[in-house]
Amino acid sequence: MSCAPKMITQARNISCAVATAWFTVWAIQSAHSASQPTSLEKGAAFSTRVSPSPLSFSAPDVAAQCPTLPAPSSMSGSTELNTVKSQMWLIDGMWWGAFSNSGLYFYKRSGGSFTKGSLIDSSGGRPDTLWNGSNLFILIYKDSSQATLYKYTYSSATQTYSKLSGFPVNLSLSSASAITFAQDSNGKLWAAYTGSGLTRVIWSTSADHTVWNTAGFALASGIPSSEIAAIVAFGGNKIGVAWSNQAVGEDGFRYHLDGDAETTWNGKELIDCCKFSPGGVADDHMNIKAAPDGRVFLVAKDSNLNANGTGNGNLHLYVRSTAGVWSAGVLVNPDPSAEPTRPSLLLDTENNEVYVVYVDSHIDKSMFSHTSIDNPLFGPACVFIDMKANNSTSTKQNLNSTTDLIAAGSINGQILSNVIDLQPAQTSGLTISSLSPASATAGGVAFTLTVNGSSFVNASQVQWNNAPRNTTSVSATQLTADIFDTDIAAPGFADVTVVNPAPNFATSNTKTFLINGPTPTPTPTPISTPTPTPTPTPTPAPTPTQTTLAPQADAYVKSGDGAINFGTSTQLRARLSKLESYLKFDLTGLVAGSVSNAKLRIYGQLKDNTSTNIPTAAYSVSDTTWTETGITWNSKPAAGTTALATVTVANDVGRYYEWDITAFIKSEKGAGRNVVSIALNNPLTSNPYALFNSKEATSNRPQLVLTVTSPATTPAARLAAVLEVELARLTSIASLRMLTDPQFSTSFTANSIDGNYSRSGNTPMSLQALFMPSIARRVPLRLPSNHRKQIIL
Repeated sequence: MSCAPKMITQARNISCAVATAWFTVWAIQSAHSASQPTSLEKGAAFSTRVSPSPLSFSAPDVAAQCPTLPAPSSMSGSTELNTVKSQMWLIDGMWWGAFSNSGLYFYKRSGGSFTKGSLIDSSGGRPDTLWNGSNLFILIYKDSSQATLYKYTYSSATQTYSKLSGFPVNLSLSSASAITFAQDSNGKLWAAYTGSGLTRVIWSTSADHTVWNTAGFALASGIPSSEIAAIVAFGGNKIGVAWSNQAVGEDGFRYHLDGDAETTWNGKELIDCCKFSPGGVADDHMNIKAAPDGRVFLVAKDSNLNANGTGNGNLHLYVRSTAGVWSAGVLVNPDPSAEPTRPSLLLDTENNEVYVVYVDSHIDKSMFSHTSIDNPLFGPACVFIDMKANNSTSTKQNLNSTTDLIAAGSINGQILSNVIDLQPAQTSGLTISSLSPASATAGGVAFTLTVNGSSFVNASQVQWNNAPRNTTSVSATQLTADIFDTDIAAPGFADVTVVNPAPNFATSNTKTFLINGPTPTPTPTPISTPTPTPTPTPTPAPTPTQTTLAPQADAYVKSGDGAINFGTSTQLRARLSKLESYLKFDLTGLVAGSVSNAKLRIYGQLKDNTSTNIPTAAYSVSDTTWTETGITWNSKPAAGTTALATVTVANDVGRYYEWDITAFIKSEKGAGRNVVSIALNNPLTSNPYALFNSKEATSNRPQLVLTVTSPATTPAARLAAVLEVELARLTSIASLRMLTDPQFSTSFTANSIDGNYSRSGNTPMSLQALFMPSIARRVPLRLPSNHRKQIIL
C-alpha cells in the first residue's frame, strides 16, 4: 500500500493507518477474480477483468498520508488535449516544455517556475516532444489531415535551441484524432495514430528525418473515429504501439523489431478485453512508458461506470513482462466514487515506483497515485494541484532523485505545474551475503538453494532471473528455494535476488549463480610401482585450464544525461565523446603469475547496418571504487590514455568481440590488485556507435576468459594437480593452489601419489579455490583407499 512518496521511497514501510478500513474494503473490491494474481511479476499470466462489485462506504480523509507539496507555479498558456503525448523534456537536469500561448513556445523551468521563451510555431497545435540526447524533436498535431515535425540541436552553454535545415516537415494524416511518436535504436522515427477506421504507423525514411512514408502500415482495422494510439521504444530493439477499440471493448498491442521491414510486426496482443455492461474496457485516454529492463507500462481508461453508477470510467495500470505477457489491470484510484481521467504515467527507476498524474472529475482536482513497479497495488490518491488542472502532461523520460517529478495541466488560460521531490533510494537492509551452492554443472538435477543474508521475513521470496521460486523461510538470515533442473539446463549465469512483501516491497542486491559446462571425466593417473632404483621422469609441463568470470559490475554513461545512471540497462554503449562503458571484475583467489592469457569478450554490434567499421578500444581504469548503480558521466573515473587493445566492430549483426588484455591482468594481479576496472570507448568516430550486451542482458553477457597455468614442479603442486582433477569435477572449480598454512596439516605419502618422488611426513598445506571463495564444504579426495583424506575448502 503506498501513500507518501518521501517516506515510501526511503523504506516503503508506512502503514497508512487512517486509510486502513478503506484500503481493506477496496482490496476485496478490486480483486478481479479469485484466481487472478495480485502481484504483477514478470511473466504473470493474462486474464481479463471482471466488473468490480459496487460497495457502499465513505472514504476517510487521507490528506495526512500524503506528502506536503509546494504551491503550484502558474503562467499564462495551456496544455493540450490527448494524454498520449508528452509536452515536457529534461536536458542536463533542467526541465523544458512546449506550451501554447497564442502560438507554441519554448518554456524553461527556473527558480521553481516556467518562463516563456522563443517561438516554436506561430499557429500552435498539440505538441509531442522527444529528446534523444542529441536532438530535440517536436511533432505537432495540426488537424486531422496534417502534423508538423521540427528538429533542433541544443547548446548546453547558452541553453538555446537551433532549428535544423529542412525543418519543419509537414506529414499528411488520414482523419487522425491525435498523433504521438518514438525513435528506435537505429534512429528511425515512428509515429502512431488512429483514423479512417485504422490504427496506423508511419515512419521516417531518410537519416535526417526529412522524408517520410506517410501511407504507413495498418496495425488494426475496425477502429472507431474517437480512439487513441500510444507508441513506445522498449527493450533496446523494439517499437510498440497500444490502441483502444471501444467498438469491441478491447485494448490491443503490437510491436516491431528494429531493423526488420517496416511492415513486419508481431500479431496482436490483447492487453484487456472484453466489452461488458455498463460501459466497456476501452476509452480514448492512455499513456505508455518502458522500464530499462524491457517491461512496458500502460495506464488506460475504460468506459465503465463507477461503483455509484455514475462517472466516466476508471484508470487501470497494465504491465507487459519481458516475456511478452500482459498482466491484469490494477485500479489506479481505489476510491469507488473517483472519476479519474487524462492520465500521465511516469517511472521513478531509482526507487522502482510508478506514478500516475490525472484529474479526478468527481472532486475537480489534479491527483497523483503511485505504487511499486514490481508489485503494483495503488493506495489512496494524493492531491497534486488543488484545482482541476486539466490535460496533464509531463515527459517521455524516466525519472530519479536528480530529476524529481514535474507535471503540468491547465485551466482558464493558466498553466499550473507542481513538483514531487523524489528521494534518493535508501537501502532497506535486505541483503544476500552468500549462496550455497554458488554454482552447479549444466544439465544437473533440481536442487535446494540456500540463501544467506539479512532482513529476511516470513514471506520473503527468492527470485531466479527475476522469476519467483518456491521459498521457505528458515530465519531472518536464511532462506531456501527450490531450483528446477530446467533452471540449470545450459551453461551461463543466473541472477539471484530476494524480494520482501508489502508494504515495503524491498529488493535485495543481486548474487550471481554460476552454471558451468559439464567437465569431462578425467583419465585416472597411473600409480607406478616403486623399484629399487627408480628412474627420474621429467616433470610434466603445467596443464592450462580455462575459466570464465562474469562482471562484478557494468554500466554505460552518457554525456547528454550527465547526472543519470544507466547501471540497470541491458546494454553497454561506446561512442566518441558521448557514450562510454565501464566493467569491473573480481580476481580474488587468482594466483599471481598463473595467467597465461586473458581476453575480454563482449557481445555486440553497430547501431546501424552500415559498411563502416568502427574501432572500439579497451582502456585501464585505476579507480575501482565506482558502483554500478552510482556511476554517471559526471562521476565516472578517469580511464587510461593508451588503449589496452582495440577491436573493429562491424555491421549490425550481433556476435562476440574479444580484446586481448593479458598484459593488463598480469600487471594488476602482480601488483596485488584483486579488482580490475576497464572502460570501452570509440576513439575515432561517433557515428555509428557500438551497442553491447551488459550483464543484465538475458543472454550473451560479458565475460573475462582466463587461461590459468598451475605450477607443477613441487610435490605439493603435484598433489594439487591430482586434487584439481577430482575437485574441479566435484565442485566446478577450474583451478587450485597450494599454500603453506600452520593452522592446517595433513599427513600424506607422496609416493602414493607420484611414483617418481618418495617422501613421507607431515606437511602444512591448504587448498584455496580460485574465483569461488564462498564455497565451503568437505570433499573426499579420490586417493587410494589407504591414503584417503578429508580436505576442507
